Amino acid sequence: MNRCDELALGIKDYLSAFQPPFPIVVRMIGNREQEGREILQAIGVTPIAGLEEAVDRAISLVRE
Repeated sequence: MNRCDELALGIKDYLSAFQPPFPIVVRMIGNREQEGREILQAIGVTPIAGLEEAVDRAISLVRE
């Protein structure tokens, strides 16, 4: 199981190097979750804890 703060740093690095032409949905729950959430929120990404909510958000973005 990965640490959420390390996952968030990886996402942050990716987004600083690339500008993907699609929206990003991040489901984050687990070890060092609060630290990971803080990292992502600082770059404008709001992580989602619930699986259903994350799937609903991804579907909503595809339909837009």
